[in-house]
Amino acid sequence: MGALKKKLRKYIPFPKRKTFAKWFPPFETRNLVHLVNGAGITFVLDVGANRGQYAERLRSAGYQGRILSFEPLSGPRAELEKAAARDAGWMVYPPAALGAAPASVTINVYRDDSLSSIHDFVPAAAGEKGRDLVSTETVPVVTLDAVFAEFVRPDDKVYLKIDVQGAEREVLAGASGVLDRIAGLQVELPLAPMYEGEATMIDLLAEIDRLGFKMKFLVPVTNRRRLGPIDQIDGVFLRD
Repeated sequence: MGALKKKLRKYIPFPKRKTFAKWFPPFETRNLVHLVNGAGITFVLDVGANRGQYAERLRSAGYQGRILSFEPLSGPRAELEKAAARDAGWMVYPPAALGAAPASVTINVYRDDSLSSIHDFVPAAAGEKGRDLVSTETVPVVTLDAVFAEFVRPDDKVYLKIDVQGAEREVLAGASGVLDRIAGLQVELPLAPMYEGEATMIDLLAEIDRLGFKMKFLVPVTNRRRLGPIDQIDGVFLRD
């Protein structure tokens, strides 16, 4: 099928998968934005933005509020900044990771840089495609507590999305002083262990419940479907 598509592309302009997703957002994206808009969210904190895929998904399904993206790695960040420059309501924070306290941290950059993490892969997860280490980057760490007031308006309803490959607890710890201002939360949950030292899904769910959020929806980490088990899924949580 791939060879046939290449031949026919000369005569028929097949849209790319990314273009189709923009034209026809999948149900999961449409329902995510339905929940975000229904909760009156006006400001999304996109932590672990990579190239801006998440913000683009929100826009494709009708979210019109403001977005602030955080991405510490130089490679994906260059593309993120280009994407955000086309959108007046989308800002990008200076290069830094979010964590529990101000510091610096070394990030393992894997070939699939969306999987880059402060943690090593567990042995069972290390051998899959794209998970070989290609470099490291040392970046500053800031807390959400420290930067929140600079960007969030008093009347904003805030949604915090965290996609940080095993460092979710650290981000939440660094937001302890502003969590009462956060109306919704989206956290990547590990169905199977991927990184050394990461919190389990059960631990994260217990922590999120303790903070007063209730699960409303589950979203696949990727729109690409494939048979077999998956490692991660996003939980969408709102305050009742």
